[in-house]
Amino acid sequence: MEPLSTSVIVGTTAMLGNKAVKIFEDLIYRRIYGFSREELDASNKEKAKDIIAVKEATRDLIVKSEIIKIQREYKNLGKTLSLASPYITSEENKIKEENDFFWGILEHSKKISNEEMQVLISKIVAGEYNNPETYSMSTLQVLKSVDGKLLNNFTKILGVCLIGIGIIQDIFSDVEDMKKLDVSYSHFLELQNIGLICANVSEIETDKDTTGVYISKQVHFIPKDKTKKMVIPSFYSLTRAGREIARHLNIKENPNFIGWLKDEYKDNDYRNFDIETR
Repeated sequence: MEPLSTSVIVGTTAMLGNKAVKIFEDLIYRRIYGFSREELDASNKEKAKDIIAVKEATRDLIVKSEIIKIQREYKNLGKTLSLASPYITSEENKIKEENDFFWGILEHSKKISNEEMQVLISKIVAGEYNNPETYSMSTLQVLKSVDGKLLNNFTKILGVCLIGIGIIQDIFSDVEDMKKLDVSYSHFLELQNIGLICANVSEIETDKDTTGVYISKQVHFIPKDKTKKMVIPSFYSLTRAGREIARHLNIKENPNFIGWLKDEYKDNDYRNFDIETR
């Protein structure tokens, strides 16, 4: 396409000053050709040709980059779907078009190349396919903030978590305790900030046995004096997203946690409980 005649542009804007014409002209040329009037000026054709050549090369590079990006995304998606296959149990497709979580998690999987994250997402994809509406949109939003490092930190924190209760607040009150349990308060805060762990502390005061699940064990808080209420140590619960993700992780038992728990509260009579593991 040949550039518009400057005289045509000037003629249609004769009542405007030169500066206004220049701005208007530049707008038109950039919109139609992608270049300013100077870049396409007939008196500077060689320069214009060079600029066009560079622009075309750049355009080709952008196209190639987009192709590479798409190839990478579908490679990631393919790997996730392959990992999900062994967990598919439903013989009927119950996924509806409006299932935003399912389609959203598939779209997100295109961006994930970390193997541990791919394994996690594949299990979630299979779980949602088998039983639609199992997962919440909050879980999808949280997953968008999680990478392999954060996933490892979350798995480690779960090594000091009582499922059904939570993460005991007192774990983070002493530096030596954190060293002993190999946990980091800064990592804990980061996991809170992205929505895996509740920000507020919870408390339980009851006269009934209370049980938390720890890996393959049950940890029982049992009132010493049945006529009085016991006070469970304050704790941070997992969010819904945290619970939905945690169920798919390979959590390893922290060798020092149960010992720390019993030692920490053995002389706290005012709490009125004993701890038993079964």
